[in-house]
Amino acid sequence: MAENLTTSERMNIRIKKSVLLEAMQKTLGVVEKKTTIPSLNHALLKAESGKLTVVASDMAISLISEYDAEVVSNGAVSVSGRKLFEVVKELDGEDVQLMDTGKNSVKITAGKSVHKIFGLPAEDYPSVIGDTEDVAFCQTSGTVLSNLISGSLYAVSDESHKVALTGVLLETLPHGHGNIWSMVGADRLSLPV
Repeated sequence: MAENLTTSERMNIRIKKSVLLEAMQKTLGVVEKKTTIPSLNHALLKAESGKLTVVASDMAISLISEYDAEVVSNGAVSVSGRKLFEVVKELDGEDVQLMDTGKNSVKITAGKSVHKIFGLPAEDYPSVIGDTEDVAFCQTSGTVLSNLISGSLYAVSDESHKVALTGVLLETLPHGHGNIWSMVGADRLSLPV
């Protein structure tokens, strides 16, 4: 995502406070609180074509969402998702202006409030998959997904040193007019179908 950014672009946008608050609140479930990689507790804000794209990732889960905004100038910045959420939550007024100062910081203005949050270069933000055109989407009921999870959860390691065994493989295979769903846990080998 960040690999296409140039440092000469300086983001400057105006956006509704409620929209920005919603955007930043969604990142809180994804950004890492404690990490050895500083950019993982940041959100990437990218402005272009009348949209603000917000990216958050912990390298296992990524969130990419778009919101309508008045884009004064295109650009991107990377700032702490949690800090930006806290600042926006306390702002007065309905409209917020976010402006990249060019010194790895964002100036946030709303009403009489002016804040500055320091961040990291947008170019250093980890790459995430942004193009979902080639991804096959499938629908299923929550009950089916819940049954898959409960049937394979015992096969997932809860020991952090077994990183490769703390997840599951979820597969869908075409079958007749629908799909067969399977979830595989590898710590105790389980294959509920």
